[in-house]
Amino acid sequence: MKKGDDDNFSLAFARIENHYFVNKGFFPKDSFLLDNVEKIRHINTAIVQGRYDACCPMMSAWDLHKAWPEAEFKVKRAAIVYVQHNVICYQFT
Repeated sequence: MKKGDDDNFSLAFARIENHYFVNKGFFPKDSFLLDNVEKIRHINTAIVQGRYDACCPMMSAWDLHKAWPEAEFKVKRAAIVYVQHNVICYQFT
């Protein structure tokens, strides 16, 4: 069974996601990441933006890349992000 077919999983996932959005990602202000990019600049990073992502605006990813030009920036038709063994992985289509 796919997780999306499990009503209990879907409800739990929706509750967690909504809590995250209502609390603005738990950042004290909208510009928190941009204001603190110097603290994470040393981390090898790829910023991946889905071209048709209706949730995360393209401008947010672009603004982050402008503040952090060392980070690789990719716009993909579809991007899937997942965590495996404490490593954030991504695959593109």
